[in-house]
Amino acid sequence: MKVATENEPVTQMRIIKLSKTPSLSKKSILTYSISTSPDGELFFKIISNDGGGFWNAEFVSLGSIQKVTQDIPFEKPITSYVLHPLFKGKSVNTPAFLMAVLQAEKLVQPALGREKCFLRCDPNEFMSNINALIQSNINLTVNDGEIASGKESNAAPELVAKKSASKSSKKVPIVAP
Repeated sequence: MKVATENEPVTQMRIIKLSKTPSLSKKSILTYSISTSPDGELFFKIISNDGGGFWNAEFVSLGSIQKVTQDIPFEKPITSYVLHPLFKGKSVNTPAFLMAVLQAEKLVQPALGREKCFLRCDPNEFMSNINALIQSNINLTVNDGEIASGKESNAAPELVAKKSASKSSKKVPIVAP
């Protein structure tokens, strides 16, 4: 998979995780990926939404998420609004969808007694799990045609996993949260 930003050339991305999670409203199920660039930077991407709402399908780096949250104390509740600068001029749904992904990955947790508020979590467990996936050489791909038909039928998209050292592929289930 390739990604390009406004001022950067196309870069080869390696998908290391594909998963599903409910949206924050619980009205839809989001399918998302976690990928790495050749230099090891981590990226999140919303792949599909079975509820039909619009979203931005661009890669969002963990570094950019950390940059917009770095000055917020861990004990101070945040909402998806804090992620809006990452999507300026894009779909207004995407920050909340990304917050749902961050919750699924245990990078944030609901703030008790505060509706739609979250507390940032220590990223060590997340990074440990991600580093294990990186070391495994897993390289997942998403078949775009099957995603399109999956959205129309409300079925989960088919995911195809390939080990980077192997030419054969096998279908794997989406990892449930």
